Amino acid sequence: MQYPGSQLLPPALQLKVVRDSTGVGGYNLDAYIEASAFPRIFAQDVGPATIKTMLAHQKSFAAAANVELSGRPSWATTPSWYVVSANDRVIPPAAQRDAAKRIRARTTEIASSHASLVSHPAAVAGVIRQAAR
Repeated sequence: MQYPGSQLLPPALQLKVVRDSTGVGGYNLDAYIEASAFPRIFAQDVGPATIKTMLAHQKSFAAAANVELSGRPSWATTPSWYVVSANDRVIPPAAQRDAAKRIRARTTEIASSHASLVSHPAAVAGVIRQAAR
């Protein structure tokens, strides 16, 4: 899914055809972030050594996964929490705030890139602890 204002566009967003038994004709279209664009778009607040590790473990994702229906959403009947990454260049913060509002989430906003779990682990863990109570 593409969000207006996202910086994750080609050539930073790379698509490739891969073998996939669940795809049409045994193939699927996968997407990944091009290595030179990764720090600037995905993780601008993460150090170089960690970026190198993240790139080494980056997995592509099936582009079709962004358009498949997921069934009944759990947020419709379950309390939700949402961490907005205020400096996100993949999913614009305004889109995140709208999503949080739609699901009536308790929202926390942090000055983070898309990689908030890596760059601000204590803040994210704090929200998880609140949700677990």
